[in-house]
Amino acid sequence: MIKVYQYVKNEYETIFYRIIFYLSFYITTLFFYLTYSVIDSPDLAKYYKYFEFYSGSITAVGLEQGHIYFFLNYFIAFTYSLIYDFFTLNEILNIAVHTTNSFIFLFGCMGIKKCLAEKYDKKNIYLVLAILCFLPPSFQLRVTFKPEILAFACLGWLFLYLSKIYQNDGSINIIKFILLFSLVITSKISIAFLISVILLLEIFINKRKVFSKLKLTHFLIFLLIVSSLSIENTRMNDKFINQVEHEEKYNNTVDLSFFTKFDQNDFIDNPNKYFFYDSFIGITMFDSFNDFFGLYNNSEHTELNIERKQFFKVVFRGGQVLPLNMKFDKNDVLFTFSGLYDRGWNEKNYIDETRMKTSFIFSLIVYFLLLLFAIFKKSLRIIFVSPFIGIFVVSVSALGFFGTNNYDPNTGDSFKTFYYGYLLLFAFSFLLSQIFEKKLFKKTISIVLVLLMLFFLGFPFKYSQQTEEMIIDKNSQILTCKYNYPVVNLFLNVNEKIKCDKSRSTKNLISPDSYMPPIDFGLKKIPFINIFVLFTYLLLFSSKKISLKVSSFSLLLINIVRPLVTFINTPSLIKDVKKSTFEFLR
Repeated sequence: MIKVYQYVKNEYETIFYRIIFYLSFYITTLFFYLTYSVIDSPDLAKYYKYFEFYSGSITAVGLEQGHIYFFLNYFIAFTYSLIYDFFTLNEILNIAVHTTNSFIFLFGCMGIKKCLAEKYDKKNIYLVLAILCFLPPSFQLRVTFKPEILAFACLGWLFLYLSKIYQNDGSINIIKFILLFSLVITSKISIAFLISVILLLEIFINKRKVFSKLKLTHFLIFLLIVSSLSIENTRMNDKFINQVEHEEKYNNTVDLSFFTKFDQNDFIDNPNKYFFYDSFIGITMFDSFNDFFGLYNNSEHTELNIERKQFFKVVFRGGQVLPLNMKFDKNDVLFTFSGLYDRGWNEKNYIDETRMKTSFIFSLIVYFLLLLFAIFKKSLRIIFVSPFIGIFVVSVSALGFFGTNNYDPNTGDSFKTFYYGYLLLFAFSFLLSQIFEKKLFKKTISIVLVLLMLFFLGFPFKYSQQTEEMIIDKNSQILTCKYNYPVVNLFLNVNEKIKCDKSRSTKNLISPDSYMPPIDFGLKKIPFINIFVLFTYLLLFSSKKISLKVSSFSLLLINIVRPLVTFINTPSLIKDVKKSTFEFLR
């Protein structure tokens, strides 16, 4: 008891910030689930083919991406289909992706925490992670059915393992690195390229001695695992990871003028995608901490946009000049303006344009600070410049240097910051930790950042009755329903209406007319090698005591699986299995 008291006394601030982080994670996870449907996220219908494949509806996926991320989502969806028989297909997809992405995101936050703990005060780290939960790039990763969130989850851990290898902290970290790195680079070609480049730069600049810690055995294990994963993914997909096929609209290359074009007048009058789709500066700065393409918080389908409460109201009468005036209604929290106007904007456009302009300025500040710290913090240079590496790779791809065209001139795609958003989050966490290390206005900066991010996401809101019914219904379908009263009431203030008896007050509010083919949930096709590699990593991750046994067991299974994967029957198979079995039992 005394030890507990002493710990709380000495670590009360750390405990407080840790609670703040977990509350932030919980609140944002619930809020994203209640207000945004994954069904409306980009490319969900495209990647739904993975669900069709696992259920046995199709014989091959026909896409090029790895299976580990998609199978985890499918397994969660399959589990929900067994527990709740009243869920529609869309509802199962929605809650499954939200659940899976939330756990993956939390794992990534823990990796960043461990990585930051090597250089910064841990009480500040939890505060940084709490702020990270509210960032728009974090929101986009958590609600999208794409493997980029897997890259976010692994990046911090990979940097941590590199650091431990450099510090001679056991060969087990090499195995952990190999397993996790193999899963990441076989998930998607763009992720593989970005992660590989960044880690190689980190090794060559800061941790050259890492290569001296590696043995030939490690390279062979890495090649074996990557080859096995690639073969399994290729057989299931009927495509190799680099066989990316773009739609016809992407069969273009970007003009060099795209990188320099920026209209200051449009920035003032029209800060939206219809005026900046042909501007690299505009897209990057508007999209880094907002939703330039209107796919997430600015989507016309989501309550984050539909239910926004405009706290500025502009009064005008055609071209008539009104005297300059401002009134504030404290009951409705509303500022009413009248005065000189040179265009017919409505109040929603006005406040939304303010959101875009503010996010543009915020992005400029962040990128400037990242460059500044990259200059003066040599040991962290690669981390601070990693978003710029992401920008460079996206630009090179759009220029057609990778052997395929990948640019839509009508929308500005593929310059979405989503493709390297995990790098931006990773770098931002170090940037914020560096600022907090100075102990200047830490609490003030934190509050301002959270309020600013909520503003970018669309706050404040004034929900309609239909939206209230949808939120109540969606809340009733999750296991934490009865614990969500305080959070839900922050949005609705309708405690008496909340039900947790799984009754369906409103049926099929989540896109009731599914545009995806129905499937019979079942585990007909399973990526065994992907699951085995992940399972082995988690065993090594969870316990040091069993690491030796796990390593021997892994070798045993590898020697069994290897000939099945490669379809090579060798006389040495029996000998290898016997040897691995003996090592495991010993």
